[in-house]
Amino acid sequence: MVLLKYIISFLAEFKKSPTFEMKDVSRFLRYHGSTGAYAKIFISHMVKGGKVHKLTKGFYTVYGNIETVGFPFYPFYYGLGFALTCHKLWKQQANPYVLTVRNVRRGSRKALGLNYNVSKISKGMFFGYYYVKGKDFYYPVSDIEKTLIDCIYYGLNLEDYVYENIFGQLDNGKMQSYLKRCNDRTKARYFELKASYWHAGKLS
Repeated sequence: MVLLKYIISFLAEFKKSPTFEMKDVSRFLRYHGSTGAYAKIFISHMVKGGKVHKLTKGFYTVYGNIETVGFPFYPFYYGLGFALTCHKLWKQQANPYVLTVRNVRRGSRKALGLNYNVSKISKGMFFGYYYVKGKDFYYPVSDIEKTLIDCIYYGLNLEDYVYENIFGQLDNGKMQSYLKRCNDRTKARYFELKASYWHAGKLS
């Protein structure tokens, strides 16, 4: 098949990034002497053959890795329960929770046979993340301080041992800096939590 002559170079090219779009496929095919109109047929064959996975409308990946699901919503970071898992702050294994500044449909979605969640976050609250190395590439995840703030902001009630783990590892200077960017409700809940664990003798 004519299709086969593109596959090796395609996989080599598109392993360079976690995700790609249809327009990237069209550009690739035109560069290699085909037409952009062939892109949908080409991708359909690649998906059926298991060499490419569809993530969401117009976005694909060559990786069978759930850590790819956030990249179609760039700029984004992984937070909440997924961040708690990454930082080993609780015992659960959480599926990805994508926080993005883009206007998207919020809620649960499915890709690569697994569920994940997407929520919009305001630009003013889009901070406090860094890149960690995953299995195949780096991806953004909230740091411990921002993870706690987001859990408060989105109304997550965590078990006592999780709060103890979090407060035991917080960078107080960073936390105070972050709190200056938060609303009064979030600040009040943070100090309420901190006081309760302090008075219970669970914080030094």
